[in-house]
Amino acid sequence: MAQSSTGIRGRIRRRIKNLVDRLNGDYSAVAPEELEPYKKPGTPQEDVKVVMAKLKRPRAKRD
Repeated sequence: MAQSSTGIRGRIRRRIKNLVDRLNGDYSAVAPEELEPYKKPGTPQEDVKVVMAKLKRPRAKRD
């Protein structure tokens, strides 16, 4: 069985190299000087009742 110049070992090495290059941080953006807290849109409601959803799934037929 003839393999091309990039066999399975070469493909694995190339994928690992690409992953390391992506995660090493050389291309990351600089962190901002001041942190901004996330602001949720709208106004909170204090008198809200939270209800758990009931899922109606089809049951298996018994023969």
